Amino acid sequence: MNALLRNIVPVPDAHSTLTGLDQKTLVIFNIGRAIKGLLSLPLWVGIIIALTLYANAPWFIPVIAACSLLAAALVRLKAARALRTLNGTGGETYLAITTVAQRYDYGAKIAALPGWIIDIYLGTYLLEKIMPTVDITASQRGIALIVGCALALVPVGVALLRATMYRRINGKNLGVAQVNREVTIVDALLQSISLVLYAPIGIAMLAVLYRYITRHPAGLQVSQGTIAAVLVCAGLLLAAMPVVAFVRLRRLQQRQDTAASAPLSSASSPSQPSTGAATFDTTAEQVTGAVYGIVNAAQTSMTILGATKVKHAENTLVATPKGIYLLCIPAAGGTDAVGEVNITAMNAMWNRGELEHNAQELLAKAPLSQIVSQHPDNVFLPYGQLAHITCKNTGTELVIRTVDGTERTYTCMGGQDQTKPLIDALQPLLGDRLTTQ
Repeated sequence: MNALLRNIVPVPDAHSTLTGLDQKTLVIFNIGRAIKGLLSLPLWVGIIIALTLYANAPWFIPVIAACSLLAAALVRLKAARALRTLNGTGGETYLAITTVAQRYDYGAKIAALPGWIIDIYLGTYLLEKIMPTVDITASQRGIALIVGCALALVPVGVALLRATMYRRINGKNLGVAQVNREVTIVDALLQSISLVLYAPIGIAMLAVLYRYITRHPAGLQVSQGTIAAVLVCAGLLLAAMPVVAFVRLRRLQQRQDTAASAPLSSASSPSQPSTGAATFDTTAEQVTGAVYGIVNAAQTSMTILGATKVKHAENTLVATPKGIYLLCIPAAGGTDAVGEVNITAMNAMWNRGELEHNAQELLAKAPLSQIVSQHPDNVFLPYGQLAHITCKNTGTELVIRTVDGTERTYTCMGGQDQTKPLIDALQPLLGDRLTTQ
């Protein structure tokens, strides 16, 4: 059981990758959905049986609903099994994982569709039971069923279209960041289409609600004009949502993939990270210690219509005989992410192997004095400017204070495996200005 959990539950280490994180996350998601469906199955079947008896509906309706929901849960389990068989760390594997997950998601929605339609139809009888004053005619029940089917078919159709569009993405020779960009644009497009389909349905439901209220004004505490104004505002909001979604899509399409334009290819295979202090020569200095995968406690990300910008994005600490460099090393997704996901923090936790590989490549091509000027968040701190460095929480936290009173706190995802060699390298240079807690 422990071995199974280690294979499924995502646990970040020096060899983790974003592709592996996505894979394990989707496996857990599908297993969770399957367990949820199986545990809730008796409750749903019981409710459907009660409504079937109340509505004098055919006896096979609960059987169809139970088989439908059971099939959806089994599809989720099959999806988790299929996802676990995929291996690799590059963009092509990332695309394969995303495509397989979406294909099974479509299958699960198709399997559950009969059950949801039955729920919607029998729900009209439940409404009559809860609200005796409501008298639903056969034609109204049919309209409710048509609207319900339309609402249920939209996500099914979108899931089918998404799976088809994912398969058309050519992931060959693409890195994770480039594939993520293509997938995010597809998702934004389909979100816009979904809102275009949902908006008229929602507006029609508001119109029906207004008509019902005006015909049954008894018990209303506000005027019909106020109700009409509220419903009109709600209708305008529904109409504006597709417009906002298309604006977001346009902004996503205009974003440049920073990882694609970086001097290092995010599609390259990460080398195996070392657990000791990295030592390699550059044209200017010798690196005496390094920590890959740090996150600034002041790091923030802001998303406006699909465009995400991360501030304080440094992810690597490099020590030299001259001082400490806090650098933002290029990696998958960069610091100008596409969509709402903070790729910078995810890289620090799950992609430290690629960070080290890219850092060593970058340092072999350019001196640190040049690298530090390539990103606005890069910082060089000479030892003369350092007031104190504290290593806390068994090597997972570094607090750097400068003589001007500035304090920077970093979480080190590698823990003692990387911070201990760094501390050993800094101790002769800093003396009493370096402490561990």
